Amino acid sequence: MQDNAKCFIRLKKGIYEEITYKELKEKRKKYSTYKKKKFIKIDDVLLEVLKKDYEIMEYEEQRQKYLDRVAKKMNLVSYDNETQDGTEYKNVILNSTDNIEVSFERKNEIEKLRLVLLQLNEEEYKLIKALFFENKTLREYAEKIGISHVAIYLRKQQILKKIEKTFKKLKFLLNKPLIFSQEK
Repeated sequence: MQDNAKCFIRLKKGIYEEITYKELKEKRKKYSTYKKKKFIKIDDVLLEVLKKDYEIMEYEEQRQKYLDRVAKKMNLVSYDNETQDGTEYKNVILNSTDNIEVSFERKNEIEKLRLVLLQLNEEEYKLIKALFFENKTLREYAEKIGISHVAIYLRKQQILKKIEKTFKKLKFLLNKPLIFSQEK
């Protein structure tokens, strides 16, 4: 960061003092309170934030990095106009027969998932919906219903095992050939 870059020091709620980055470095050397201050970078400006806000932003940044790694590992493609490096996707055309097959397979998987989710009780469904469809964290959901996040984690693991067993059973039943009797 350049020495003449702007830094905003929080004096109290909604009131900031503007100093340069060079001044901030000097104050950090002189005063221990300045060493503890947390800043976020917005463009070429540093803005002091409360520790709890800094921790939330840090957590969200780490979560996004994790989601990006998972997406890369699973070869997921974003259909937004831009990639992460700012370049636009161009000429992304799928073969129409592939598109139909993929679409059919996706609808088939969604239907299987719907059938499996119907096997869950109301509490189990609410937990899965919150964590996987509403993107809530374990802590957020635990706080919402008033129990520990460890308990939510254990419930989630049990429910996922139940879903896996139900999926296997469903797959077995759907792959089993139909037998028609010829009774008169």
